[in-house]
Amino acid sequence: MTSAEEAFRNTKTFESFCLLQVQAAGSGPKGGNAGNGGWAEVSFEDHGSTSINATVEREHSDRAKKITIRVEGDAEMTVLADALEWAARRLREGGAANG
Repeated sequence: MTSAEEAFRNTKTFESFCLLQVQAAGSGPKGGNAGNGGWAEVSFEDHGSTSINATVEREHSDRAKKITIRVEGDAEMTVLADALEWAARRLREGGAANG
């Protein structure tokens, strides 16, 4: 992606008894479907003691049919929920705030 295509990229680390970093990025709305160039992504990275696993199921292409993220432990459940809420806010706001 070129910087012109990327309207925002925000990163935040959530901590409890583990550290989970989440990043939300995207182009912002482009007025239509994928052909109009709009995109959004959310990524998660273990920064310490996060018991997190992901699986991707594919059908007859490179596209994912199903993505599952599984965490184990109370702290992991809390930081994942907080991270998802934060990422959803960033995507809805188009990255307006990084807090």
